[in-house]
Amino acid sequence: MANYKFYINYLRFIAKKLDDGGPEFKNITSELNKLADKLDQKEDLLVEANNVRIMARALAGFSGFLQEHILPEVIAANNQYSEKELRWVIDTSMELMAKLISHAEITNNSENYIIKLPNPP
Repeated sequence: MANYKFYINYLRFIAKKLDDGGPEFKNITSELNKLADKLDQKEDLLVEANNVRIMARALAGFSGFLQEHILPEVIAANNQYSEKELRWVIDTSMELMAKLISHAEITNNSENYIIKLPNPP
């Protein structure tokens, strides 16, 4: 498996930020942390059928937070390496979100989904 340590770090960082937001974010932070743990342990990225939609919501919120709050700072710092990495994280997460939602609709929330990540930048 490719090295996704940077992605793991972003997932955990945002999960921590959202976790500080209160109990309404519990399911979202749980899904982000599960994904980070699976990536860190180099496990299959299986999302159980009953968690597909919440994972999609988690990835959408994750991407939105990065795009709105982190990306502008990286661009302002003129850090091209970090910008490339961050844009990969945002684009990949949004693409996954769309695939998860489509999968949930097509399967009527009845089938697990295995996430396949593209090669890192």
